[in-house]
Amino acid sequence: TLLTKLFQMKKITLPDFEKSPVKNKRWLGLLSCCLFLFASLITHAQTMGTIQIGSGTGTTASGSTTIPVTNYVYSYTQHIVTAAEYGSGGGAVGNITKIRFKATALGTVSVWNNWTVYIGNTTKTEFTSNTDFIPVANLSQVFNGIITPVANEWFEITFTTPFNYTGDNIVIAVDENTLLWTSAPTFSTYTSTANSGIIARSDSDDQIPTNALTATGRTAVLPQMQFEGTLATCMVATGVTTVPSSNGVEITWSATPNASSFNWIVVDNNAGTSATPIASGNTTQNTASANGLTPITPYHLYIKTDCGTEGLSVWAGPYSFKTTCVPVTDFYQNFDTVVTGTTAPMPDCWSKLGNGTTYPTTGSIAPNSPANRLYMFANGTATTPTEGFAIMPAVSNLQANTHRLKFKAYASTTNKTMEIGYFIDVLDITSFVTLETIQLPGTQATTQEFTIEPSGIPAGVSNLVFRNNAPTASTTLYIDDVAWEQLPLCDDIISI
Repeated sequence: TLLTKLFQMKKITLPDFEKSPVKNKRWLGLLSCCLFLFASLITHAQTMGTIQIGSGTGTTASGSTTIPVTNYVYSYTQHIVTAAEYGSGGGAVGNITKIRFKATALGTVSVWNNWTVYIGNTTKTEFTSNTDFIPVANLSQVFNGIITPVANEWFEITFTTPFNYTGDNIVIAVDENTLLWTSAPTFSTYTSTANSGIIARSDSDDQIPTNALTATGRTAVLPQMQFEGTLATCMVATGVTTVPSSNGVEITWSATPNASSFNWIVVDNNAGTSATPIASGNTTQNTASANGLTPITPYHLYIKTDCGTEGLSVWAGPYSFKTTCVPVTDFYQNFDTVVTGTTAPMPDCWSKLGNGTTYPTTGSIAPNSPANRLYMFANGTATTPTEGFAIMPAVSNLQANTHRLKFKAYASTTNKTMEIGYFIDVLDITSFVTLETIQLPGTQATTQEFTIEPSGIPAGVSNLVFRNNAPTASTTLYIDDVAWEQLPLCDDIISI
């Protein structure tokens, strides 16, 4: 190096300078250059410190789908820490030398304290199936030995070799295979994104990381962690919100210290920061607009802070959003081809609001169309009253008086009602306006088909809404075969 060469030079005395003014100038120039480089190295040296991931008072149950270890003899877990989480904790690209977990209860330590720990960079944001483990060949083993936890304190795992974090998401894997199991530990936790953790466990078969494993389950409940890593001089954007439209998205975020500008990109869902952006830009403001997107399509957003001479942050993200639908002139939804279950999303172009419970479910039979239907539960007389809203697709002709709403519905018991109406402001549930309240039959066999011809709806409103506010007691209702259709020339035939 330049400094090495400097110290290897022969000793130069004052007479030498006097004899050779040219040498004198070269020597002073070389010395000045070396001093500048040395000062620069000091200024830009990496600062190491603690990077906190997750917060709160959450604690794992002592069970079979917990991370980092389970209550089984053999377990292998992986979980993803996003670049946004790492950056929000103050982390930056550079070395990671330690990690810490916090056990809130130890159980019997001797039966779960033999760990092999792996870490890796990844663009993965979730585990998409129970076989979607990240190959161990893509990870670095950084620890193999006995951990020494203390209840309600952070216990530390020092890496055998520093890990080079490159700015993507981070995956942590823990292989635990101490024999026997008596009393399990619990850990401080937080809730991350869906399926960001994956667990394989068994009492009889060692869950060897190099094998093709099938998980017991996936989870969003992850352990709180601390990394000992390179601290950022340029912080990531936080408080990011997205308001999508049919062909774009409005983006806002909180003010960021020392930021001179922000780079942002929108990419295909799960494509990662290395993908070619669908939309991108640079701004000195805390807002941005992306256009030219496809309706009803999921995307990921990333934002990077530029702090000028203090460098760049890691990418904050991914922030998921889905573009909305273009208003239509008619629609039909029987829920039979959509995902069902308590965590299932609403069908495309549908949405839900309120603190009630609303989701597509199975169990639909005649006179409804098999096999799915929409479930809505609420209790308006509970200590904390609940209500649910199912927002139908936007239509362009709601004020035209040329179309009608037709649907089938029933409740699980008699003397229950539901409302059909609209929001003046879809962001304000108190702005709901009732068009009609209907009395529901109390069994699926007696399901009725209802028809509503809305009128008097103000300009600017494009969505009709089902409301379950359960005004008399808890109410479970089911909806199926929903249509927005043109008014017929003749009345419907009711019976023959």
